[in-house]
Amino acid sequence: MICPACQSANEDGAEACFTCGMALFAVTQGIVLGGRYEVLRPLGAGGMGRVYKAHDRVLDEDVAVKILRPEFTRDPEMTRRFRSEIRLARKVSHRNVCRIFEYGEDDALCFISMEYIEGRTVKEHLEVHPPDLHEAYSLALQVAQGLKAVHEHGIIHRDFKASNVMIDGEGVVKLMDFGIAKETGVDTSGHTGSGVLGTPEYMSPEQGGGGKVDFRSDVYSLGCVVFELFTGRPPFRGDTPLATLYKHQREPPPLEGARVPDALIPVLRVALAKAPADRFASVGDFIEALRKARAASPGGRDAARDPETATIPNVAHASREAGRIAKTDRLWPWALLTAGTVAAVVAVGVLRPVASPEATPSPQSSGIEAPQPQRVSPLPVPPGPPAEETDASRLRSPPTTRPSSAPTTLSKPVSVPSATPPPLGNLTLLVVPEAEVTVDGTPLGRVSLRELRLPEGLHTIRVLHPDYEPLQRKVTLLSGVSSKLVLDLAEKGIRKAP
Repeated sequence: MICPACQSANEDGAEACFTCGMALFAVTQGIVLGGRYEVLRPLGAGGMGRVYKAHDRVLDEDVAVKILRPEFTRDPEMTRRFRSEIRLARKVSHRNVCRIFEYGEDDALCFISMEYIEGRTVKEHLEVHPPDLHEAYSLALQVAQGLKAVHEHGIIHRDFKASNVMIDGEGVVKLMDFGIAKETGVDTSGHTGSGVLGTPEYMSPEQGGGGKVDFRSDVYSLGCVVFELFTGRPPFRGDTPLATLYKHQREPPPLEGARVPDALIPVLRVALAKAPADRFASVGDFIEALRKARAASPGGRDAARDPETATIPNVAHASREAGRIAKTDRLWPWALLTAGTVAAVVAVGVLRPVASPEATPSPQSSGIEAPQPQRVSPLPVPPGPPAEETDASRLRSPPTTRPSSAPTTLSKPVSVPSATPPPLGNLTLLVVPEAEVTVDGTPLGRVSLRELRLPEGLHTIRVLHPDYEPLQRKVTLLSGVSSKLVLDLAEKGIRKAP
């Protein structure tokens, strides 16, 4: 968090600035917001603000109040977007969607009031009560119905994840948090002036690449949540946020051997397709496929209960406040600086050049809370392989043809003539922000993320960007070994004088 008084960086959730001592959240018990909402106690903190339990003096009922962070309040574009998002969220009235009441301002504070829910998030529920097959299908169908209602109002959620879904004391699922939702046709890219917004573990490949997103991007995120309901973990999780985005773009979903019912595997394969054209066209289509998979799964159908309205056991005995959703809404300190824009977070060295061989990050263990929507420089959307003809292909529209994603191979002169090509090493090159790149004097054009195959030995990588002085690095490759090199100009480059 950036202190509005001295502009010093502080830890997320800090009550006061460590440098100047200014109170960062001047909200105390008993304060009345907008002459109406009496603050009772804090419920949680997130990347965009804090959530409090409050009492509505006009309607004499408890509500949840989310107060926007001070640094966002000073940004006219952020407050405009905040009001726009509330306008969108208020359109939705559905059993599986949390109700948003109103937007308000009190001096320098901007806030929204919403339905107060006693319960816990789906992520928390999975940690304390792993569901059986019937319960997992029940949760999945309720979650999908909530997202379907959001889409029916023309809203793309863009941050659909397990920690943004509550289960109340009666076992009813409630979709929460429209923090980065957008109306279709209005700035529906995953990229903003400060980077990409979203949560890496649930972001579609096109959203992680900063491209245009539509309802099918939310379908992909829903597929990640459904996978988590049955396995206890998201399908992709790397050692770093960038590693997680890379897995979404390049690796197939780990469906076999992951406790996913056989009947559900082809359904999730479609939902988690890399290309939007290969996914379900709508959440409604996804729901129909889920119902068929449930009917075909032993133990997935309970004739005594409707899986879409069944009460989830043990929830009523472990209720927590609605604001717990904000507990996991924190910003990872790895946002990157883009040209002309200053991110309000502190980088932690995620993007450091690595010249030595390094294996692909392995997924972390389950039970780790999901992060808050983050601003990062986008990874490019790679062209995926042609869709295979499987049982899943009958659940989707015919896939589109996409170009090959074979890595670039560069030749380097060698002094010893040979009838066979020189042994090659593999290099994954990430440049932030995107810039012109040459390798050993050979131009590659503009590069953001590129896989290269180069002869083993020493190579010179040179990066040219109009806002920075040329940056040059050397890397030694070994035959058959994969290495990676991250060139973050904001961290390692020298910005040109204005």
